[in-house]
Amino acid sequence: MSAHTCANLSDVIDEYGRMRRLEGFTPQSRGQEFNGLIADMLRCWGVERVDDSVRSVGEIDVTFVVDGARFILEAKWEKTPTDFGALSKHRGRIEQRFTGTHGVFVSMAGYTPEAVEDLIRGHRPDILLLDAAHLEAMLSGLLSPQKLLAALLDRASFRSEIYIPLKDLVPTHMPLRLPPLAFGPLDDPSPVITETVREVSAQVILHGTEPRATSRGLTAQGLSVDERGRLLLTMTEGIVRVDLGSGVLDWVVPIPGCRAAPLPRAVGNYLVIRGAAVLRWDGAAFHILAGGFTGNSALLVGPGDEVWVFDHQVKQGRPVGGTATMTRLGAALGSERRYRIDCDSPIYDAVWLEEHRLFLAADGRFAVIDLDQTTKVEPDHFPVASEPHLHGTIRLDEHAVMLAALHGSVYRYEDNGQVMPVVRHNTLGTGCELVSGPDDYAYLFAHQGPPQACVPIVIALSGY
Repeated sequence: MSAHTCANLSDVIDEYGRMRRLEGFTPQSRGQEFNGLIADMLRCWGVERVDDSVRSVGEIDVTFVVDGARFILEAKWEKTPTDFGALSKHRGRIEQRFTGTHGVFVSMAGYTPEAVEDLIRGHRPDILLLDAAHLEAMLSGLLSPQKLLAALLDRASFRSEIYIPLKDLVPTHMPLRLPPLAFGPLDDPSPVITETVREVSAQVILHGTEPRATSRGLTAQGLSVDERGRLLLTMTEGIVRVDLGSGVLDWVVPIPGCRAAPLPRAVGNYLVIRGAAVLRWDGAAFHILAGGFTGNSALLVGPGDEVWVFDHQVKQGRPVGGTATMTRLGAALGSERRYRIDCDSPIYDAVWLEEHRLFLAADGRFAVIDLDQTTKVEPDHFPVASEPHLHGTIRLDEHAVMLAALHGSVYRYEDNGQVMPVVRHNTLGTGCELVSGPDDYAYLFAHQGPPQACVPIVIALSGY
């Protein structure tokens, strides 16, 4: 998703949050403006011929076209579930249109059981039923309207199902197969760690056993550490937990397609990034927490244990200048607060130092800004580093961070501009990530081997 699309979608999400809180709205005015919000959301996704001002035979809220199919949509934001009467009225409007026109109904409070049963009893299904979860999936970027409607049309056409809960459209089943991982160093004569400073120890403690070309999609996307020091690896099929003490591997988040490092919260709760959305997994189901991100995002814990998202757009593998944002998450979609970082240089990573002082790693340069004072990074804020493509940053204290470069080095940086190498390693310049662990340990996540047949590795660092 482009930065421009994300900016537009985030504005719609902000408006959705104000509607949820009735901030500047009454229940009546919210219902009147709801159609416009849905239309704006569809336009953000590039849906064709969106119109929220149709006035003809039978009043219609929103019309649009997806993949050549024509839809007419009615939406209600009321306290009580929608009954059959409202659906029957919408069916009448569809029957006044040309054959092949599809109906969509959005009810934020859901539907009565009788409404769904009566709608399909003795009739050909002609209305897709959506609720608040479906709307938030599109608003957040978890699913595009095109993908969501295609999936719903398939279920209605092939199974005569017109009301499919969102949880049934996003699979959350624990994978049967554990990822191909092994403890200890790689069986490779080439050294992974090539140099360390005197006090530092570094060793490979975990690695993949099947190259990317043969691992049936079980590749690693990110690394974090939970409250008990267990590693959490984002794999293609979900989040796997690795207990270094017992050697036990198990799945903890069964949501496929996640990216970047997960963020453990309360026991059994994890935040993950999937597509343009942030989800919370509570051990049994997922909940949409925020959205409108490019997908090149990182979850951070900020001041007061608040959760933030650092986000930036990437083009041809490199961040794009002027697209970085910091977003403080709230309790639900629409309650986030976004800060757009005003900087022409591409920013790779961010980490909190103290309060709202933020360390930014750019392309071979650094900056420190205080979000309470400014979001603008002046050119003279950036001292030059010895290596470009700095990525993967952890806080050491309020004046120092440790960060990894994509080309084989880990550095300590102090906010007086001093930069010192800590470790040099022989890994690929992809997927590099650095995370804090317990007992003054840090873990470096990288890949080893040729690009098309590499395996993930984790290096433990201490003494830094």
